[in-house]
Amino acid sequence: MDIETAPLPGQPLHFAMSRSISGQGTAGERIAVLLETQGGLGESEPGYVCFVTDKRGRRLFEHPVLQSEERTAAGLVPSLRIGPDGAIWVNRGTEIEEMMPPGEEGRLIEPRLKQGEQIVEFLIGGEGLWIATIPMKTEGATGIKPGKSDPRVLYVPFDADGKPAWATTLYFTRKPSFFQKGPELQIPDGWRPRVSWLPGRNPLIVAGGTLLVSFTDSDGQGLSYGLDTGTGRIRWASPVLRNSAKAAAGPDRFAIGSMGGGHFDTILFDEEGQYAEHWKTHGYCVAGSDGALRCVEITNEKDPEQDAWEALDALPDARKWARQLAPRVPGKRLVILRPGKTIERGPYIRGTQTSGAVADRAGRVAFWREGQLTTIDPDLTRRLHHTDERKPGGRWVLGEDGALIGCVGQELWRIEDLMDPPPRAGSWCDDGNGERNPVFEGESAFAVDTAPEKSPREERREEELDEMDGADE
Repeated sequence: MDIETAPLPGQPLHFAMSRSISGQGTAGERIAVLLETQGGLGESEPGYVCFVTDKRGRRLFEHPVLQSEERTAAGLVPSLRIGPDGAIWVNRGTEIEEMMPPGEEGRLIEPRLKQGEQIVEFLIGGEGLWIATIPMKTEGATGIKPGKSDPRVLYVPFDADGKPAWATTLYFTRKPSFFQKGPELQIPDGWRPRVSWLPGRNPLIVAGGTLLVSFTDSDGQGLSYGLDTGTGRIRWASPVLRNSAKAAAGPDRFAIGSMGGGHFDTILFDEEGQYAEHWKTHGYCVAGSDGALRCVEITNEKDPEQDAWEALDALPDARKWARQLAPRVPGKRLVILRPGKTIERGPYIRGTQTSGAVADRAGRVAFWREGQLTTIDPDLTRRLHHTDERKPGGRWVLGEDGALIGCVGQELWRIEDLMDPPPRAGSWCDDGNGERNPVFEGESAFAVDTAPEKSPREERREEELDEMDGADE
């Protein structure tokens, strides 16, 4: 294993890496890191910089990212994406800007938003952007905070001067009639969201022709909607869950986790929003080339007798005897989720703080857990490779050559000779970890059609709901 490091001039927040760009081969791979630096909006206010390097961490350029002081005070930070053409885009609240080297002018997308709306997340797909917004309301002289109205999702083509091809309102403030009820997790009677809506973990994910949109309320409960990527039509909605980790699980299929309040579940939703599978476990899921979901379990429970469990796992046939001789510790293993609610349990993993997991073409999984770089082989053998007291977290990805890339403290790391290349190009989890760039790369994902005309009845219904929103405010 070989580790290369490069210093970063700030604290990393978001991280993304481009694939090979046509005509440039792997030399076209670029890494973009959104950094937080002090002194951006005053003596103590944070500022943001987009720092761009080549695939080995050598600096190419950096670009300041400006956003309003009110947005920063409200706890909203910019988000970062890299498109298939290598273009780097950053969300600044009401507009999305392309990052370019000094002296070069990038594109600027200014979506046509409602008064008070702020962009909280976006994805790049086809010839435009999927954008999620939430309403904000003024508080005091200069402050803003999330409002009680419903969020929206828009698709804005690059060449449309900010005009959406479609816009869909997600009516979270009332109970839609099309909610799907699963067999074990039901919608509470009379449930209403508390205070305001905020984007949940991984608020936008595309798989096949479905866009998964997820929001949570201030109490941690949330909903996920499956939208048609081409028209914005709502295909299905999830039950109320304690929305947690989510992942693409195949074309038009998603794994949604729910943890807390007695829940420790991962549910596989199919193309119609129905429960395809339900596993009594929860964690960071990533799929391998074999289609199985690999899950690094996450729980806040304390570790039991760590030394005894680790010694047991080190024995021959340890997994077999551990299952027979000792109670299972929930949330402390690497598990493989298979059909029929089957959970294949791997070795015990101590601790809680975990980075996003990545899977290579062979089915090997890599992640950091409590500062230890860990891999789990396809046969569920655990290997510890490196320890760092800074406890690396966040996103890690695989380069096309199999290099493991991510951030540790204020450094960019490239780890070679540890992993195989990522799953085959064009798969729905191309870099082995969809957390920061979760878009299916098949052709069907990016076919954007003109939104169908609405019937007079649908138009009247929307007007009635808008009037109700105004009354609520």
